[in-house]
Amino acid sequence: MRPTFYLLPALLLAAVPASAQKLALEKTHNVSGKAKRGFLDDVQVNEAADKLDLTFVTKSTNRKVKFETYHFDTKFNFQSMEESEQPVERVKRYKGDQYDVPGVTVEPNMMGTLVLRRKQAHYTWDWFWGGYNKKIGILEKVKPRGDNGSYYQYAAHTEYDQTGNVVVITSAKDKLGKGADMLRMYKEYHVLKFNKDLDLVSDTPLRFDTPQFVVEAAKLDPRGDRDEDADDSADPEYDLGIVFAPVNVGGKKFADPKATNYTYIRVGADTKQKERVSFQSPNSVWLVNGMATFADGSVAVFGPANDKQDDYFNEAIPNQIASSSIREPLAEKFKAKNFELLKIKDGAVSFINNTPVDDFEKKLQTPPTQKRTPEYTGKRFKVTSSAVLPNGDLLIGGQSFTFQRGGALGIGKPQTVSSGGGLVGGLTGLAGKGGTSMGTTENLKDYKDVMMFHFDATGNLRAQYGVRRQENNKYSEQNPNTQKTYLSQDGRHVYWMIGEISGLREQGGMESGTLKVLYYPAVTKIDLASAKLTSFVKFGNEQFFLNNSLPELPMGNHNTIVYFGENKSGKTMWFGQMPLE
Repeated sequence: MRPTFYLLPALLLAAVPASAQKLALEKTHNVSGKAKRGFLDDVQVNEAADKLDLTFVTKSTNRKVKFETYHFDTKFNFQSMEESEQPVERVKRYKGDQYDVPGVTVEPNMMGTLVLRRKQAHYTWDWFWGGYNKKIGILEKVKPRGDNGSYYQYAAHTEYDQTGNVVVITSAKDKLGKGADMLRMYKEYHVLKFNKDLDLVSDTPLRFDTPQFVVEAAKLDPRGDRDEDADDSADPEYDLGIVFAPVNVGGKKFADPKATNYTYIRVGADTKQKERVSFQSPNSVWLVNGMATFADGSVAVFGPANDKQDDYFNEAIPNQIASSSIREPLAEKFKAKNFELLKIKDGAVSFINNTPVDDFEKKLQTPPTQKRTPEYTGKRFKVTSSAVLPNGDLLIGGQSFTFQRGGALGIGKPQTVSSGGGLVGGLTGLAGKGGTSMGTTENLKDYKDVMMFHFDATGNLRAQYGVRRQENNKYSEQNPNTQKTYLSQDGRHVYWMIGEISGLREQGGMESGTLKVLYYPAVTKIDLASAKLTSFVKFGNEQFFLNNSLPELPMGNHNTIVYFGENKSGKTMWFGQMPLE
């Protein structure tokens, strides 16, 4: 599989990479009116046999479905079109007219007490758009209790959709009364795992001598820098990385005397502790906002920090619940002075680096034709993902934002295909991928400039790439841009693609009532030796847009990327082959 890195969404010509990004092959082909009104159901690629087959569902009647299969060679030359009629079970997405998936939702109540709710997702097949409409039913709620009969205090959680299991990071409370330890809820944490029936499967206590807060908890994708197309079914439940910081909640006589005594803990999906590393943070308040997993299992932990050693974490973030919906508004008054990067390898600190925020401006790289110079300021920046290159360099991608005054983008009735959900095309961010934060809800944001931080293998900042979006409209503001990177064949360059959102279009025919996101690829080429980038090139001539279900065809191996899309009406298919030179 080709080395592709998600990023959860340069300078002057003298040092810009010589060869620019381009499409080596670009072709189009019209589909029939029936295929246009239907939907793409299946793609089959056989590069050895020089075959590419695209199958559309065009009509359904009772238990029969009509298909049109368009046959191309691997240079996208049209060969033939074949019509067929098959039983409904041959539709790739189809799992029956209806089915239910039980699960669990997790939330704290107003007092922060852990509350579990049984839920049931009811899926109903909809032939109008070729997918399932989803309705969530919330059933009974349960407040789990500890061994002393007290409720748990919620800190963070993650849900595993493939199994219905949830893992919750909680703390234990003491019952009120004589001899009660009122600080127990800050010193004794528990990692609890519940199955879809609300049964407690495992309980791993994490004990401390002094009060602590969970700074961040994140899924650690065990695939490291492997291709995102790798099969998830073999490892659907990831390990969790958790960072704790000492807090001053009962007076300094009870607090850790060193506010910089942080702790990193890694637990498996079974909640069993795998690593526990105590370390001295260079700064006392470190707002960790991301983690990335290396191919060898090492973990990078990063985020903005202050420049002091005696301020406790809770003096900046006075809430024990580690969710972005609560922490982001609290961080508004925090003045970041540094960006801290920690690497944990084999249960020990490999390095911990401290980069002043001012250095990001000094090392800012922008495309040569871009006049604006967006830079990282240490706040209002959402990490969308991170990636590790084969040479050990770390790329951290994200976007600046402002808090949204209005409502969220309305995208019609809740719908999802059987393979997943959300706004198609990856435009709702990368929740659930390795390195993404765990939490409950998101604050509504208006997304702005796109940025990527480039650190070397020892944690030193090489560059900050700052990009002014080419499309600035209400749709692009309300969704973070898709970001992907691809390594060149010689390993000396990285191609960085940003999905530019130009608008939405309401679908017709069998997909009536759904919305298509009109977004196209804009690509730059980064020279890893000089840490400089070319100007972005837009593909599709603003006439063709990436297919929301399949923006790239699964072909090209390590040598090319094949973008796939259609024009605004959906009548004309578009193929764009970009060599990774």
